[in-house]
Amino acid sequence: MKTRAKVLILVIVGVLAIMALVIPRFTGPTEFHVTNQPQVAFEKAKKSGKPIFLEFYAKW
Repeated sequence: MKTRAKVLILVIVGVLAIMALVIPRFTGPTEFHVTNQPQVAFEKAKKSGKPIFLEFYAKW
């Protein structure tokens, strides 16, 4: 691969990294609430129209 192509790839990766750090600051506040009552959180999100993220796991 030519040196010029490598530099271009590094510049693109650098710009994407900077965007990943800067863009969330300008998209508004992010609210995350942790709960052990998923049904209540689901109903609140459904009423408000906000998205909900469910994370679950199991210890085997």
